[in-house]
Amino acid sequence: ETEEEQGGSSSSTAGQFQFQPGKRPAELPAMRRRQARRAAARAQSSQRARIVVQLKKVRAPMSLFTRPSCRVDFFSSVSVEGGMQKHPGATPRISAVLLSTTSSVKKAGLSEWEQLRRNLIPLLKATSFHFFQDVRTMTPRALVTSPAFDEYGNNVDEEFVQSALQTEEESMDLISCCERFRIDSGIDLRNGELEAWREVCTRGLSERRTYLRQTLLVQKQLLASSSSSLPGALMLSPWKSMADSAFRRGDYYSAITLYDRRLQEVRRDSQDYQDETEKAGTMARAAEVEAILLSNRSACFGKLRLWQEAFNEAEAALALRPQWHRGFARKAAAAVALGRMEEAFTSYFEAVSLARGSIEEDIKALSRAARARDVRYPKDEAHKAKERGNAAMRTCAFGLAVAEYTVALALLPDLPPAGTVDDCALLRCILASNRSGAFCRLKLWRSALTDGHLAVQAKEDFAKAHVRLGTAMLGAGLTEQAYLHFAKALALEPNDQTALKGRQTCLAMLPLWTSQLARQRRAARFSVDLARPSGTTRVFAISDVHFDHRCNEEWVHEIDNFSFQEDVLIVAGNLADTRNSIAKGLSALKSKFRRVFYVPGNHEFWLALAESSKYPDSIAKFLSILELCDELEVDVFPAAVAQDAFVVPLFSWYSADFGGGDPFPDDTSTTDQHCRWSIPSSQIWRYMLRLNRSHLELPYHGTVVSCSHFLPKSQLPHAKHSGLAKTTGCEALDEQVRALKGGQRVHVYGHSRQEHSEWDGGILYVNHYHGEDGGRKANAPLKCIYDGQKVMQNAVVGSDGTSG
Repeated sequence: ETEEEQGGSSSSTAGQFQFQPGKRPAELPAMRRRQARRAAARAQSSQRARIVVQLKKVRAPMSLFTRPSCRVDFFSSVSVEGGMQKHPGATPRISAVLLSTTSSVKKAGLSEWEQLRRNLIPLLKATSFHFFQDVRTMTPRALVTSPAFDEYGNNVDEEFVQSALQTEEESMDLISCCERFRIDSGIDLRNGELEAWREVCTRGLSERRTYLRQTLLVQKQLLASSSSSLPGALMLSPWKSMADSAFRRGDYYSAITLYDRRLQEVRRDSQDYQDETEKAGTMARAAEVEAILLSNRSACFGKLRLWQEAFNEAEAALALRPQWHRGFARKAAAAVALGRMEEAFTSYFEAVSLARGSIEEDIKALSRAARARDVRYPKDEAHKAKERGNAAMRTCAFGLAVAEYTVALALLPDLPPAGTVDDCALLRCILASNRSGAFCRLKLWRSALTDGHLAVQAKEDFAKAHVRLGTAMLGAGLTEQAYLHFAKALALEPNDQTALKGRQTCLAMLPLWTSQLARQRRAARFSVDLARPSGTTRVFAISDVHFDHRCNEEWVHEIDNFSFQEDVLIVAGNLADTRNSIAKGLSALKSKFRRVFYVPGNHEFWLALAESSKYPDSIAKFLSILELCDELEVDVFPAAVAQDAFVVPLFSWYSADFGGGDPFPDDTSTTDQHCRWSIPSSQIWRYMLRLNRSHLELPYHGTVVSCSHFLPKSQLPHAKHSGLAKTTGCEALDEQVRALKGGQRVHVYGHSRQEHSEWDGGILYVNHYHGEDGGRKANAPLKCIYDGQKVMQNAVVGSDGTSG
C-alpha cells in the first residue's frame, strides 16, 4: 500500500510499515482510516434490527468431577425483544448451555482445560438439547429422513426399514458416547453425576425411539402382508402422544390443538379409499379413534372450566360410539357443572352400565348424582332398584346390575355411628353383597372386595356376604383370607353349596402357595441372607416353649439382649395355645435373635373358648398364624441364613399308624379334642405333607437344617403307650426330610418331651425340649446345632449367652 502525504511523499511496500518520528500510532494516517471504517461499521450495525434475549436457569447446575473440575448450567429464554416484533406469535424458544471452570485461571490448568473442552463440547452439542423438557415437547422431531407412508399409506419399501434401523443404531451410539467420554476424560463416577447425565440423555431419546419402534412394527406388518387397508394416519402419528403429554403437564390449550390436528388427519385419511367395502371398514375404525380424540378434548375443556364446550365434545364422541362408557362419563361431568342433574344422573348410569374396566370414580359420581335427585320415598325406590338389579343379573347384564345396585345403595341413609342400630342393615348388606357378586362376574376384584367388606360390616351373620367376600378374595389371589370367609359362611349355613365349593377350592390351592401372601413371603425372605458370609451366624433350636406359662414367659424375657443378635433360632412348635400368646412369644424371641423360624405344633391348632367364635376351624387359625408371622417377620418358609446354610420348616401332623400299629385313630384319645377340622382328622397328616411339597424342590446346598413339630421316625425316643404313640409322629415325614438335598444335614423336632440327639443315615436328629416348667431352671439353656462352620451335636448355650 502506498501512502501520499502533504509536503512530500513516502512509500512502503505491501506488508511493511514505516515509522514516522514524533507521531503516536493513533495519529498515523493508516490508523485514522481504520478507525473511520470501524465507526462506519458501528453506525451501520446500529441501524439493523437487534434481538435481545433474556435467559433464565431452567434447572440446577450439574457439577462434573472431571480434571479440571467443571460445571454445566442450563438456560432457557424468558423473553425475546426486537427482530421478531412483526411476528409476535413466532417468538422462538432459545436454549443455552454454559460450560465453566475455575481451574483454568492458572497457566498450569490451561492444557487440561483445552483437552477437556475438546472431549466435552462435542458431547454437549449432541446431548444438551435433551436436557430441556419444555423445548423437546414444543414441536415433534422428524422420525426418519423420508415419510413412512405414501399418500394412501399402502406402499412401503424396504429402504425405510433399513433407514429406521440405522437411525436406531445412531441413537444407541449417542448414549454410548457418554461412556467413551468418561474413559477419555478420566471422570470419577463415584458421585454418580455422569450416571445421572446418561439417564437424562436416555430419557431424552426414549420418545424418539418409542416412535421409531412403533413405526418399524407397522412397517414389518405391512411388508409381511400387503392386504392391510388401514391408512398411515390411523396407524401412527405423533400428534396424539404429544397431546397426551401436554395434558399430563397441564398445557390444556396445546393439548386441544394437537388433538384437533390428529382429528383432522383421521377424518381426511378415512376418505382416501375408492372401494366401498374397504372404505366402510376404515371409517368404522376411524370413528373409534375420532371418538377417543373428542372425548380427550372434552376432558381438556373440562380442565379449563369450559363446560359447554366439554359437553358438546362428549356428545359428538357419543354420536360416533353410542355404547362407550367413557363418552357418557365425560358428558355427565360436564352436565353436573352445568347444573343439568337429571342428565348427569342418566349419563353416569349409562357409564357404569357399559363400563368393563376400573369404574370406582364413576360409581362414586353415580352415587352423588342419585342422592342429588328429589325422590319422595327413597327406601321404596331402593327396593325397586334392587329388583331391577336382580333381573339384570339373571340376564347376565352385570354392568346394568352394578348401576342399579349403586342407585339403591345411594338411596339408603348413611351408616349410623358405631354402637347404634342400623335399620337398613339387612338391605344394605344384600345390596352390597349382590353388587360384589356382579363385580366378580366382571372380574373387577378390587371393587368386589370393597363391597364384600361393606356387606360383612353391615351384617356379619349373613352367610351370603361371607361367600361374596370369599369369592372376591379368591379371585384377587388372597387364598388364605378367602378360606376364612368360606368357612364362616359354612358355619352359618352348613348346606350352602357355593361356600362348600369355595372352601374346597381354597384347600386345593393352598399347597401350591401361589397366593399373594405366599409369593411375597418367598420373594422377601428366601434369599435375603444368601450372600451372608459363612461363620457369621449360629443356629439354635428349642421346642415346646409354652410361652403362656408365666415361668416360661419370664425366661424368654430374661434371654440376653445382645449375645444372640447375629444368630438364628428354630422354634419347633407348641409355643403357645392362643394367637395372642403366640404373637407375644414370637415378638419377644424376635427381639433376641436376628431371625426366628417357626412351625406350629398341635397346641397352636387348638381353638380356645375365646377363639371359637373368631375361627370357624383349626385350618383358619393356622392360616391366621402364618399371616401373623409375616407381620412379625418370623419365617415359616424355607430361607437361607448364610451363603451355605439353609433352614427348611416342614409342617406336620401325626398319623395313627406311627410305630407300626393299626391305622385307626384312638377314639378315646382327648389329646387334641379342642381341634376342629374341615377335612377328616385321619387325613390331616397327608394334607400337611402336601403343604411341604413345593419347598422340597427349592435349590439348597451346604448345611440344610429342617424342622418339624412331630417326630419323623418311630425309632426316636417317645412314649410307647399305644394311645400316645398314635399322636406322636408321622413316618412319611421322614421321606420328605431325606428328600432335601445338601451337605451337612440336621432335623429338629419336638413333641416327644424327651431331650435327644442322634445321627442316623447322615442326618442329625435333635430335640431340645423346654417344657411347661422349663423356665423354672436357672439359666435354662438353648441348643446350638450349627456354629457357622459345622454341625454341633451336644453344644448348649445358657440364656445369658455363656456356654453350658
